[in-house]
Amino acid sequence: GTSMFFVLAGSLLYRPGGYARESVLDHSDRLLRCNTGEFCCEIALWFDWCHLGLMTAVAPTEIAVVDVSNCDTNFLRENASAENVLRSYALAFQHAMQEPHSYPSDLIHDISYNDLMFALPVVSRIALSRPLFDQIGVDSSRIRTPMLSNTQVAQLEAEVAEGKTMVGIAGNEMVRVILVVVLRIYLLGPGVGPPPLEGGSEIL
Repeated sequence: GTSMFFVLAGSLLYRPGGYARESVLDHSDRLLRCNTGEFCCEIALWFDWCHLGLMTAVAPTEIAVVDVSNCDTNFLRENASAENVLRSYALAFQHAMQEPHSYPSDLIHDISYNDLMFALPVVSRIALSRPLFDQIGVDSSRIRTPMLSNTQVAQLEAEVAEGKTMVGIAGNEMVRVILVVVLRIYLLGPGVGPPPLEGGSEIL
């Protein structure tokens, strides 16, 4: 396959083949649905991909198709900034799919897009955030954006530029994402810990 599909209206049902990871799921499982506002088969844009199942419409459905085989590379050559962002995203996606715990699929439920976006260079995150910032305060915007003052917008832009946060879209709403790292530290009891060295000194 060479295409990614966006469901603009309606609903699709995925029928996994024998080699698909989803073949163990019941046919009524929500993970096999691709509903309005969702998408599938992004992997076909970045890899030589053979589909592992069949997607069928289970309601009157309208979809938008991105077909990489019809990509106009001249546009990218003439827009270096867009090419750099696309290249960095493609590399991040490929690295994510090659992780030991990843499960490449026609569906996208195993992809952590938050992790994927944080893997991008800061300059790419800034470029992807710019169109969203431009929608703040626009009455005709199709995206629900927060009510922010100019000072708050500038602060949020600075946080993105410093790599502290990023902004994206969840459904039809603009969201702010922060990466949180949690560590659990254990205090070792008496007699528990690394053995002393032969000279009597302890390992630090």
